[in-house]
Amino acid sequence: MVSLAVQRPGPQLSATPELRDNAWFSELYERTFDGAYRYACMLTHDPDRAEDIVADAYLRAWRHRSSLRADSSATSWILSVTRNCVIDEIRKRKTLVNLDNVGDPEDQSDEKSPAELTDAQRQFIQAAIQQLTPEQQRVVFLRFYQQLPHEQVARELGRTPNAVRAIQFRALSQLRKLLESANVQ
Repeated sequence: MVSLAVQRPGPQLSATPELRDNAWFSELYERTFDGAYRYACMLTHDPDRAEDIVADAYLRAWRHRSSLRADSSATSWILSVTRNCVIDEIRKRKTLVNLDNVGDPEDQSDEKSPAELTDAQRQFIQAAIQQLTPEQQRVVFLRFYQQLPHEQVARELGRTPNAVRAIQFRALSQLRKLLESANVQ
């Protein structure tokens, strides 16, 4: 699988709408699928549902490929389309998003993190992430789940590195307040 961390802007991904053909979409898919799938897993907690949602997202992206501005990040666009598909799925099912399955779907290691969280703590953290703005959620996802540096997140979102740092700061401050108010440690 192609990692989101090795993506770089390419001439085909910034093509004008009339040049967005099968080859362009194939490159877009190769460069962004892994990140879109992980993002859907983060939002749904269900790898099978995430696969269906990402398939719908790419179908929607193909149909509306002309809506991607030439100066926009294709990755940010795909993550937005994926998020919209998750929201549509939730509305159809009228269920809540469960973030229990957040993590690297490819990580099969047996290593335990130094501080294991209880299920209640994990659920509260996931609910707190859901209270962030969509932009803050994308920054948290790209920075901490995808482990991308500020500069790459900035490129992916079409922002400056300082703007990404500010968004991240606000997101972490909000999460800290929510966790402190619930006394989650």
